[in-house]
Amino acid sequence: MSNQPNRTLPLVILLFAACLGLTGCGTGNYGHEWQINPDAGVLNWRERDQNGTSPQIGLPSKAALEGKDKNLRWALSTPGRGTATIGEYSDGPRLFVLGYPGDGAALLETLYCVNPETGKVLWQRGYGDFISDIVYNRYTIGGPTVDPDTGNVYIQTSPGLLIALDRDGNELWQVSLMEDYGRLTFPNGRTGVVTIDGNLAIVNIISSNWGSDGPARNRFYAFDKNTGQLVWSSTPGVGPPFLSDSSFSTPYIENRRGYRVFYAGTGCGNLVCVNIRTGQPIWRYQMSKGGVNGSPVLYDNGTPDLQTDDLIIELHGVENIDDTGRGYMIAVRADQAFAAGIASAEKPLQVDKSMIAWRNDDVSSFTSSPTLVGNTVYQCTEDGYLVAIDARNGKTQWKVKIGADQLHASPVYAEGRLYLPFWNDGLFIITPGKDGPANIEHAKLEGQCIGTPTVWNGKIYIHTTEKLYCFGNKSGGVEQASDLATSYTGVTPPSSPPASLLVQPAEFLLKPGQSVSPSFKVINTAGEQLFAKLSELSLTKFIPPTAKVKVEMDATIDGTTITASQNNSPSAGAFKLSASDLSGTMRGRVLPEPPYSDDFEEFALNEKDELDNNIPYAYPPLPWIGARLKWQVRDDPTNPGNNKVLAKTLDKVLFQRSMIFLGHSTDTGYTIQADVMSDGNRRGGSVVGVICQRYIIALDANKNIIEVSSNPNRIAINQPFTFKTQSWYTIKAKVIENPDGSGVVMGKAWPRGEAEPEAWTIEAVVPNVHTQGSPGIYGFSPQSRHRVYVDNVDVSPSK
Repeated sequence: MSNQPNRTLPLVILLFAACLGLTGCGTGNYGHEWQINPDAGVLNWRERDQNGTSPQIGLPSKAALEGKDKNLRWALSTPGRGTATIGEYSDGPRLFVLGYPGDGAALLETLYCVNPETGKVLWQRGYGDFISDIVYNRYTIGGPTVDPDTGNVYIQTSPGLLIALDRDGNELWQVSLMEDYGRLTFPNGRTGVVTIDGNLAIVNIISSNWGSDGPARNRFYAFDKNTGQLVWSSTPGVGPPFLSDSSFSTPYIENRRGYRVFYAGTGCGNLVCVNIRTGQPIWRYQMSKGGVNGSPVLYDNGTPDLQTDDLIIELHGVENIDDTGRGYMIAVRADQAFAAGIASAEKPLQVDKSMIAWRNDDVSSFTSSPTLVGNTVYQCTEDGYLVAIDARNGKTQWKVKIGADQLHASPVYAEGRLYLPFWNDGLFIITPGKDGPANIEHAKLEGQCIGTPTVWNGKIYIHTTEKLYCFGNKSGGVEQASDLATSYTGVTPPSSPPASLLVQPAEFLLKPGQSVSPSFKVINTAGEQLFAKLSELSLTKFIPPTAKVKVEMDATIDGTTITASQNNSPSAGAFKLSASDLSGTMRGRVLPEPPYSDDFEEFALNEKDELDNNIPYAYPPLPWIGARLKWQVRDDPTNPGNNKVLAKTLDKVLFQRSMIFLGHSTDTGYTIQADVMSDGNRRGGSVVGVICQRYIIALDANKNIIEVSSNPNRIAINQPFTFKTQSWYTIKAKVIENPDGSGVVMGKAWPRGEAEPEAWTIEAVVPNVHTQGSPGIYGFSPQSRHRVYVDNVDVSPSK
């Protein structure tokens, strides 16, 4: 496929942040009868200073469920594992919290909007789990975020729906991170929160996307908070064997020498620094072999014109990278690492030990985050200790056993007290002293305490796996100006010339015949938006020099509008937008609408699998999400040389469970059919099947069943089915929706080549049916021992 003619637009363009800016130009609440107070409430779980400290005073010193000191104001009976947030609007405050009411297939992750004074539920929105591997009700391990500009609320559900709602519960936009960007799920269910900065809504996820982003990595995705369009994605870490876990580390944001940056932990064991305006990684420090989940804090030296002594403090709780120990806390010299990272051609720069100010091996935590109060860091350890550490030198000031153990929850500091839940021990209110706790109050609560408390207006809100509790004083409290150390905004460098164009959307997905017209801004090397006069603007197709699959999208270009071909077949490619001597890139996919099919015969097997006897193969279709490196087009082992099939790779146990998404997350009302086969033997057979509207319909060679599942703990309905390994079968599925919100997932299977049975083999009735979802392919090879194969995939409208 050749490039379309390059149509150049002879014009002079004057760009200004208020017109075409992609960040920092929120819509505000103009036209609403209410407005959000950006300086009040608790808009995110890390509090205003991003370090677990709150300016609230007038808070209770005890939490009592009964007796003369009883101060339980109300309790909402819904389980939860995260933290509530509160927005103060001109017509009254609203509390937002995630719970997971219901059992089995009826369980829904639910966003509640609650009157924080009375506990009355104002509205709620529920979202079902789908095709995840989350176990033991590990839901809502995160929380809502309130945008200080618009008052809108942002959540990420456990299977990866990124959702923006207004404060009245009206959905503004939704992105399926799993189906559109290859977000992976893990049994631990750790999801985290959405970080809002300027016009960006940022998530920290593990993804296996497409093309150059096909390899599984810890990535940060930044979306336009008003539209849901992708602004940038960033891959600042490394892959296996270090990538072995998810991370729900919340980024810490600051300005440093004219750059807007964030720091965060990753699932590949790194502490990273990223340019928040562009997504460009700046530096990383490899701490561990596994996930870094804590949210870092920044300690500054208190001198407003000097940043050289600033320390970014982080910790982990898995295997150390440099010795046999497990876990430590470190302080990286933030300015030194930043300067080296900016000057280095290597991006991100791997920081060495010379930039580490101190290290404390006495403290280890897998998921709890540090709280910074003045010169002291307070940290929970997973074995139930509370530790006080001098932020200046890393020395342990004191260490006291508080609970049996700890999971996730971090301390909140306010009015001289630490509000600290312990997993199985309830809520502790601790007054820290020089040599240890000066006073400890304790309240045993129903359920496990996993989320961090919220303190506001004289009250404490704490969510357990049974209830959301509100303790407090009748009169309420007030806020005081924070006197805690906060990061200086940095020295702004001399104005630099334009360096490139930042194009939005950075990535897009079209149906045949659909169009997209990118917007852009002119930026300098720091990512700051600039005035710029541009004499020419052109958009062309572009093949990155590092691309392994050198193809272009089947689309036409008219000026700056890209229109997908009417050809109903998948394609993908990159585009370059140029103006004067500046340029920027974007990439996109076209996925067909039903009906469509693929038998893989057109693929040339020109690659050699060095890990498997140099067997020839071809890469799977480029636009398919989750396909690259997990699947290959190969010869059919039952008919070599005469038939090509899709085969699952076996080189990484991380990918033993794999899904490919072939279509759009909004697809509905279709039937999917494919031929499937499992390798192996009777006891070592694998699972293979199709995905239909967010349900897996699969044949299990080990159990000899056909199964319908979404999450195995929510929906897992099966029927006996004799499934022989090394034999081909045809599997077919569709979903029927009922007017009451329930539905039926229907599947059938039969030996390939035989007549299709008239009756469905399995019909699974579900209470809250998924009404949409991408068609897909599913393969599970336990311990990556035996392959599964797929052929003759067909998606058609349901009759």
